[in-house]
Amino acid sequence: MSRQDDRLQAQLWLDEPGRLSELLVRLADQLEAAVMPRPAVSRRSEPAVTLSESTAASLVAIVGTDRGGINEYRRLTDASPLDCRLVLDVLDRLQAEPEDGQLVLPVAVVSEFRGNVDEFARWARFQQRQEQTLPRSDALKTSIEFVDDELLVKTDGDGSLKLRGAVSIPMFLALWRAPGHRLSAQSFLDIDRSLSASGLERHSTRLCSKLQGVLLEVIRSGSGYVLRRCPRQGH
Repeated sequence: MSRQDDRLQAQLWLDEPGRLSELLVRLADQLEAAVMPRPAVSRRSEPAVTLSESTAASLVAIVGTDRGGINEYRRLTDASPLDCRLVLDVLDRLQAEPEDGQLVLPVAVVSEFRGNVDEFARWARFQQRQEQTLPRSDALKTSIEFVDDELLVKTDGDGSLKLRGAVSIPMFLALWRAPGHRLSAQSFLDIDRSLSASGLERHSTRLCSKLQGVLLEVIRSGSGYVLRRCPRQGH
């Protein structure tokens, strides 16, 4: 593929990250299924797995000519959690010279790759849900609208506010999309792996204080949180 083709492919993934996610999940799944533990060479040797050269070639073929697109994707975005350097490193290792017909990969690299791909897949699903966000909730008598990098929250007869920031907006949207506007704490942590349980509590309290201006609130509900209209509002 030409450099222009690579850029077009990367732009497609920027617009639809689920496509890249599906590709890499398939690669990670088949890589895990193909490798075999490598007998330790010595007590100090790094834990490793092996796979045949032919199997490695079939894994590389999953990505095929899209490899250049991955490199361009890395250049175009810093918002994605995908570690493109790690992906390219794994592809390089799968194309390395075999040892006695077998390729050797450190267990740590395979594990890190699996974890990063899974994180990227969760993020891609979140991005897809964000694009499918309904603009109005009759239960909350509230509508929302994206205005540049802000989220306009407008309630019927109770005014409006603009939410800003990389924490408040995703947290509000997660509750907005959830059935009954109720979401478990673990679901929050799955959406944003950088959050801790204590951090989630602080952020929910901060978000609640912002929403008071439009008579909405976030409260604890069992093992999670719920977004609702303030009880003191009688209509």
